[in-house]
Amino acid sequence: MEEGWERRDRAVELPEGALRVAVRAFANSRPFTLEGPVQGGLVNQTFRVRLADPEDSLALRVYMRDPRAASKEAAVLARMAGRVPAPRVLHRGTIEGRPYAITTWIAGRPLAVHIDQGRPTVLRTARDAGAAIARVHEHSVDRMGLLDGALAVAEPMPGVRETFRAWLLPLLEAGRPGRCLGQVGNRLAAFVREGLDPLSAVEGRYAIVHADFKPTNVFVDEGGGLTGLLDWEFVWAGPPLIDLGQMLRWPVPDGFADALAQGYAEAGGHLLPAWRDLARTLDLLNLVTMLDTEEDRPAVTRDITRLIGESLDALTS
Repeated sequence: MEEGWERRDRAVELPEGALRVAVRAFANSRPFTLEGPVQGGLVNQTFRVRLADPEDSLALRVYMRDPRAASKEAAVLARMAGRVPAPRVLHRGTIEGRPYAITTWIAGRPLAVHIDQGRPTVLRTARDAGAAIARVHEHSVDRMGLLDGALAVAEPMPGVRETFRAWLLPLLEAGRPGRCLGQVGNRLAAFVREGLDPLSAVEGRYAIVHADFKPTNVFVDEGGGLTGLLDWEFVWAGPPLIDLGQMLRWPVPDGFADALAQGYAEAGGHLLPAWRDLARTLDLLNLVTMLDTEEDRPAVTRDITRLIGESLDALTS
């Protein structure tokens, strides 16, 4: 999953001295070591801060692209505290003009690793992950849109189908994503024009969505127990099934989707009869948006083209 993917923006090397000053502002006189940036996110940079006790670690997270993401992520993590396993923000500041946050460290490793290894615990983890994202979706909103640092809808969107067409068609017809996707982009543009009627089922049912809910951002312990959901900087107000579409974007073991749905429903999440096709359709928005960058990213383009083609095959067969 996302092996070899290029970063969205060119990596910027942050001065170690500035990083250490930021940590010291929180750690005071406690000794620490700094490691990283750790593997993972393709937008921001995260460093591991080890304090005197080897088991006592923190995360230093630097927001490289969108400064507004720092306050938004801090706000949503505060709202989810006690309801969803996730980092807690302990301190915030700026490094070289970029906002940063020091948070608790989430132990474990990505669910994607357990899926790749065929661990027998992945179905239990899928059920727990479904329950966790259902608790995120309890925070309903009355309209779609991008959120500000207080989690209010600052940039409203008109609705699911209208937003899809207004956002995607220019990218597919005259933007970089269309040029990257080639014939698959032409197929997708035709689908966006003619095939979105089923999305009427999700119109008007909006919530805070994680918007990066995938196996690489769900961390588990050795036994498959959920330790935390990471990378909340893309959170927005939209149709909840978009998160389930991201979780099922890549191949998963037999029974995984059913276990995810079971945990989601048991925790109060609302599932429609055709939820898997709806979730797959909603994820097309994420996939195309990932191609809207200035840099060439051949590995990303290759994999997203294949994923979109497979989704269109499934949705139009």
